[in-house]
Amino acid sequence: MYADEAPSERRLSAESIDSLPEEEAKGYRTDIANFVGNIINPKNVDPDNTADQKFRGYITTENLKEVPGNVLRRLVKYSGLVLEQCNGSDDFTPASSLLNSAFRLFQQEVAPNGRVTQTFMYAGLRDQQIWQSTRFWNAAVFIALQQERSAQASALTGTENDLELERELFDGLAFSQLSKFAWRIYSLGVNKEACLDFLRRQAEDATLSKGTLI
Repeated sequence: MYADEAPSERRLSAESIDSLPEEEAKGYRTDIANFVGNIINPKNVDPDNTADQKFRGYITTENLKEVPGNVLRRLVKYSGLVLEQCNGSDDFTPASSLLNSAFRLFQQEVAPNGRVTQTFMYAGLRDQQIWQSTRFWNAAVFIALQQERSAQASALTGTENDLELERELFDGLAFSQLSKFAWRIYSLGVNKEACLDFLRRQAEDATLSKGTLI
């Protein structure tokens, strides 16, 4: 039902950091730390640094992505530090990017009996205080809707038919985004009543019918 739900099958993870030579593993961990730092200070990004680009790609990817377990754990650790800073400074744009990644990055384990278990990044970030902030969720929804609308509007020509299509399209985008965010809020440990209250308030702001969201 939700885009954030994991598919039933994924290929096995690449080799873990611990299995790499010591110097290579050390460089890998450094790249992760640098990548998180670049989220906070994007002006410091070196476009020629391929390692940083690889890890920044984890944050901007539009698809689910499997990563080694050790990589996921370190991403959780460093992302937690970033989220704490974002919460303290009300800087919600980097936090929104990390939120998206938290529901896309996962590790996969296969038991001897063949049972597949997928653990997503958000599972290690549930205790972050920022998820309890209504201001963050309002900002995250706004950012997501603006990005979606900007992408869709570029395909319209401005004719009368397009204006009607635009209204229908934007209503659909709002409903899709709000449904996704309600699922994310609940998955991060916010109680059901708060999720529904947030959804109704956002629906009113987006001029959607509350009856279609319950």
